[in-house]
Amino acid sequence: MAYKRDEMTVRIADVLMKVRRCSNMPVPSEITVVIPHVEIRRQFDKYGRMTEEELILDSITIVDSPSHEPLGSGPQPPSIPHTTWRYILAPRS
Repeated sequence: MAYKRDEMTVRIADVLMKVRRCSNMPVPSEITVVIPHVEIRRQFDKYGRMTEEELILDSITIVDSPSHEPLGSGPQPPSIPHTTWRYILAPRS
């Protein structure tokens, strides 16, 4: 059975969150991202230059879950494959 590859990327300011999944599960899956609160505060001097930046990310949740058929309606999925999570602080543009 061929492996399926999925990737999801969320970038908020200098924070890059990426989920890559490689799976041979016969059932579809879904990725859900919940970001309930983000604040970006910037202060500028009288010349318009940014002097301070504060980034607040509160309770970010990323979930990769298989979509299961109702019990007894089809084959059960195999064990969940290995998933790698990597969080990267992206360089400033």
